[in-house]
Amino acid sequence: MATLAAIKDRIHSVSSIAKVTNAMQVVSAAQHQRLRARLRATQKYAECSWDVLRRLANAAGEEISGDPVFAGRTAVQSMALVVVTGDRGMAGDYYQAMAAQVRRFVQGQSAPVQLLVIGSHGGQVIRRLGESERIDLRLTPGIQVQEVSDLAQRLLAGYREGRFDAVQVAYARFLGGARFEPTIEQLLPLQIERQAPRQYIHEPGPRQALDGLLPTVLRFRLFASILESLAAETAARMMAMRTATRNAQELIERLRTSYNKARQQTITNEMLDIIGGSSAVQQAGGQP
Repeated sequence: MATLAAIKDRIHSVSSIAKVTNAMQVVSAAQHQRLRARLRATQKYAECSWDVLRRLANAAGEEISGDPVFAGRTAVQSMALVVVTGDRGMAGDYYQAMAAQVRRFVQGQSAPVQLLVIGSHGGQVIRRLGESERIDLRLTPGIQVQEVSDLAQRLLAGYREGRFDAVQVAYARFLGGARFEPTIEQLLPLQIERQAPRQYIHEPGPRQALDGLLPTVLRFRLFASILESLAAETAARMMAMRTATRNAQELIERLRTSYNKARQQTITNEMLDIIGGSSAVQQAGGQP
């Protein structure tokens, strides 16, 4: 049986860990609430901007029929996959789930896939899955849409120049609560449902407006994917730290029980020693 001092040291150590995990849970909860508010605020803009792009594409009609950004390419010889991970650990199974989804996608492609990894922590696992490059972008709750402009421009230029025949993004779709779903969506070519164009007068023309709007929409789609991933990551970390705190508290209770049992055993042994010594003295005094 462990000594009283050893058990007391263990209780102190576990209590310190519980304080840290509880603090991390509180911080993650605050970050998660801010990210959810930002996510709700961006959803309306995302819907409206995509609707405008879709209407312009339908109005342009034959003008964009030969543009690979809208029509795609017949053969996919190379592919880029932007993988949104994270910069911090202790997020439960978040990174394992993302890595598994990316692995399945890469293994299912006949064309080579270049991984463009955002996030220093999760990237350590993702980069083992194939040819990869780390994107220098800090994933913080306060990230702004302007910070992804360079990446969006690079992807669009790479697609137009033929370095990539398709561009995908892997991110964690936030489902509410602590639930998320690793998701891979196509960024380029754009998947626009063809509809009969409405009668609008465009100034400038639909094609010119598309050329100006396309980089903005692509940048915002990347930004929205990053926000969703951050919301899912903080939710996963919040739940992981809550579970860790609860487990630490349960362990502390078990250790306190063990400490009380050990203390009672020590007291019992001391009393037995006293009784045994007293009996010995009495027997020694009673001898002739």
